[in-house]
Amino acid sequence: MMRKLVWLLLFFFSSFELPAQNIYPNGAKWYYSQPSFLSPDTSFSTLEVISDTVINTIQCKKLNKLSGCDFLPATVYIYSDSNKVYFYNSYLQSFKLLYDFAATQGGSWIVYPESPTFDSLIVTVDSTSSEVINNDTLKVIYTAPVFSSPNCFGFGGKIIEKIGDVGYFFPQYCICDPNSGPLRCYSDSVLGLYETGIADSCDQIILGVTHISFENSISVFPNPVNNNLYLKLPKHFKNKQSVFVFYDSLGRIVYKEDIFFSLNPFSLDVKVLSSGFYHCNLSVNNKLYHFNFLKSNSNEK
Repeated sequence: MMRKLVWLLLFFFSSFELPAQNIYPNGAKWYYSQPSFLSPDTSFSTLEVISDTVINTIQCKKLNKLSGCDFLPATVYIYSDSNKVYFYNSYLQSFKLLYDFAATQGGSWIVYPESPTFDSLIVTVDSTSSEVINNDTLKVIYTAPVFSSPNCFGFGGKIIEKIGDVGYFFPQYCICDPNSGPLRCYSDSVLGLYETGIADSCDQIILGVTHISFENSISVFPNPVNNNLYLKLPKHFKNKQSVFVFYDSLGRIVYKEDIFFSLNPFSLDVKVLSSGFYHCNLSVNNKLYHFNFLKSNSNEK
């Protein structure tokens, strides 16, 4: 009788999946810059955790998704467990690994984007560090951007524990124009608000007029730009050593240079850049300034 009871208990507990340790609470929300193919204006898209649910006996999170060239439906599912984050791949009918925050330098993991051709991406860790966000010390993973074959899905860059890739949360189809990203803000009831600083607010709409003036006293024109981008700078920038870093819409560094400002306005040759949305960090006297621009391959007037 005792042996039968033990077998019944073993069967009972083995029939249930242990609950996943979801690091993204209900209400967690991501804001991404969202350029438009038809307009020079830059709006925003969102990803939001709306409820708990169960798929294939696994407790997971249901998310609403706006935009994102990732082939995922408007409703997506993720769960996290043991420092790993998984998403539901509807083509493979199962959860697949997205992030491995247990990975160390030189380590790697495989990501399968939402694709009928079963593309795979090998994400390799270049380095790791940590970042303090609202008194919470989080692991940061840096990877080289990777692209899949036969289709082209892009993924990788800076990935923050409890937040995700600062380019975009999921792999995106490379030839989409434009893609969503990079990340503007993330917020939840536990971590609080995290802002990357590429926009003045999470839901700011950046107007693509021919001349943009910023509160930080930098003016950028023309916008959109084809060959030469001009920056009108504050007088105290003159003869100062500065550092430019350009990021594309996936959050990847595409240009970095030390600049000595001797002319005003200052001209940057951007004709080698591909068309699309870019944001720039400019460091002057240990202060960080931001501006955005849209690169166009059409003839400038």
